[in-house]
Amino acid sequence: MALRLADFGDAAEPARWWPTDDVVMGGKSSSALRPSARTGVFEGELSLENGGGFASVRRLDEAIDLG
Repeated sequence: MALRLADFGDAAEPARWWPTDDVVMGGKSSSALRPSARTGVFEGELSLENGGGFASVRRLDEAIDLG
């Protein structure tokens, strides 16, 4: 049985996610999470300029029943 932790078929789900890139420390990378059918697609461009080189995505912290 597959367990789905996020359902991008739910119109509210994309608002629970946000990207965090190296721009927080002066880098030039960029990323985004876009909904696609029932999944999310994380995409972007990494740049090593200004000591950067990371991109990530985070989700709103909330309890998930894995039972």
